[in-house]
Amino acid sequence: MILKEIASLLEEKGIINNAFLFRLFVEQRGKEKSLTPGIYILETNSEYEKVLDKITAGPPPVTYKFIIPEGYTVKQIVDRVAQEIPFIDNIDMEEAVDISNYSYDYLVDSSSLEGFLFPKTYEVTIDYSARNIVEMMLAQYQFETGSLDYSFAENKGLSPYDILKISSMIEREAYVPEERALVSAVIHNRIYLNMPLGIDATICYDLDKWDEGLTNAD
Repeated sequence: MILKEIASLLEEKGIINNAFLFRLFVEQRGKEKSLTPGIYILETNSEYEKVLDKITAGPPPVTYKFIIPEGYTVKQIVDRVAQEIPFIDNIDMEEAVDISNYSYDYLVDSSSLEGFLFPKTYEVTIDYSARNIVEMMLAQYQFETGSLDYSFAENKGLSPYDILKISSMIEREAYVPEERALVSAVIHNRIYLNMPLGIDATICYDLDKWDEGLTNAD
């Protein structure tokens, strides 16, 4: 698209007030060959200089958003990202969630990334790899939990990783937020008494059986 057509389109859309004067403005600055095609968000009645700066800098990168809900397993996260992000597939994500790729201190006691991929709405651009996406989630986990005080739990013989696992069980077992304190108390009491947890969510996780009821055999 040549300068004349661009100027006419900008005037038609109300971005500038005069296509001819805008063409002169661009030509006087020798920018007529520097205009970059693309999709732009421009304000109506803009100053010529602001419009020129934007359309010579190039359009903003296309972004892709995806949501990781609370309680999702690593497998569910792999599937969600591969489904929502067109340039990432399941194989990319499965390789990226291998814990051996990462050396965060908080992963030292874990054999997988289960529980560490922080639930949130994320936004990425096309230059992100699956590894970049996983790194972003792990960095978010560190940001959200790095200032937590685990001293009370540690005095009870529980590590930060133990707390993460217990939190995950509470998340799955409590149907409403008001039930979380009760579920937490039940779990801690059973741990203290060295009793079986009897938590359905742990069996569902082990069997990867979330959408159908558990049987006595399970």
